[in-house]
Amino acid sequence: MQVHENLFVNSNFDVWPEGTEFVNAQSWTHFAGVHQFNKSGTLTCTVSRSSDSPPVSLTGRLSNYTAKITCTTGQSNLGATDYAEFEAFVEGEQFQSIANQPFTLSLPVKSSVPGTYSVTAINTGEDRCCTIEYTVNEADKWEWKHLTFPASPSSGQWDYAKGLGVKFRFPLACGSDYRTSPGLWKSGNFIASTNQTNFCSAANSTFCFGQLFVSPALVVERYSPISCYNLSRYVPFWKASSALQPIGSCHAFSTTAGYAMLDIDTRVPLTGITVSSVTHFGMVPANASAMKPTTNLIFNASSESMLTLVSTIGTADLSVGQAGPFWINNSSALLIGNGARLKSAADS
Repeated sequence: MQVHENLFVNSNFDVWPEGTEFVNAQSWTHFAGVHQFNKSGTLTCTVSRSSDSPPVSLTGRLSNYTAKITCTTGQSNLGATDYAEFEAFVEGEQFQSIANQPFTLSLPVKSSVPGTYSVTAINTGEDRCCTIEYTVNEADKWEWKHLTFPASPSSGQWDYAKGLGVKFRFPLACGSDYRTSPGLWKSGNFIASTNQTNFCSAANSTFCFGQLFVSPALVVERYSPISCYNLSRYVPFWKASSALQPIGSCHAFSTTAGYAMLDIDTRVPLTGITVSSVTHFGMVPANASAMKPTTNLIFNASSESMLTLVSTIGTADLSVGQAGPFWINNSSALLIGNGARLKSAADS
C-alpha cells in the first residue's frame, strides 16, 4: 500500500466562512467554503454544521464537525427532473494524480433513512460519468463507506490544470431523468443510480457526512494541507478575530477614497467580493484621528496574488498619496473573495 494525499479541500468541514446554517437552501448554495447543495422540486432542506461526528474507533480520525442535511418539506412523489444533492469538487491538477486508474472515495455517513444510496463522479465537460452505489444499513448510526470507481476514461472533456477536474455528486433524492445504472463510466450527465433511495420523501429526515477522502484505490490516507488549509485558493476570506485588526494596505487617491490592497493566493483571479457590511471596514485619516468606517467598498481588480478594492469614507479627511493599513473595525466583519471556486459548466 502507498500513502496518498487527500484531494478534497476542507474535507473535514472545519471552516464555514459563509455561515453555519442555510435554511431552505436553494441550488448553488455554497457551504463550508467549497461544497455545494442543489435541488429541484417542492422538497426543501436545511444545510448546517453539526458537532455530531463519527467515532474515532470507526474512521481513525477525530473531527470537530460534519455537515448535516435536514429535509424540512418532504416530497414523496418525485417529478422526472426533481432531485436533491450535495457536491464536492477536485481541481484538475489534483485529479490528474488519480486519472485513468481506479480510485476510491471514502466517507462516513449517518442517515435516518436506511436504503440504497449512490455517488456519481462526473468530468469537466459533463459528458462522462460513473455512478457507484452504497447501502445505509441502519438508521441513525455512523457507517464508513468505501466506493471504488473504475479507471476514468481518456475520452470526453477533462481538465488536468486549474479548472474542475472531477465533480462528485451525492444525491439524496433523484427523479427518473437523472438516474442511470451503476458501475461503469458512460456518456451523459446523471446524478444517481436507478436504485437511489428517496431520502426526502418525508420531513425531518437527517443525513450527516464528513471526512471526505479520495485517492487511488487501496491506498492509505495522509491528511495534508490541501484537505483544509488550502481553502483560500478557492475562497479567500477575511473574518474578524477582534474588533480592530489590519488586513491590508490602503493608498489614498482622493480626500475621500483610496485603493485597498489585500494579498491573496488564488486558483484564478477573483471577480468580485461579498461583505458583511461596508461599515465593518475602515481607514485612518491623515491626521491620525479616530478610525473612519467605509461608506462604500467596491471590487476594483484582481490577479492571483492581489485583490484591489476602492474604499470610500464619508468625510474629506484623507491626503492624496497617503498610505496606511486597511482595517477591520467590527467584530462581525466578513469579506469573501468570489470567482475562484471550482464549478462546472452547468453551475451559475
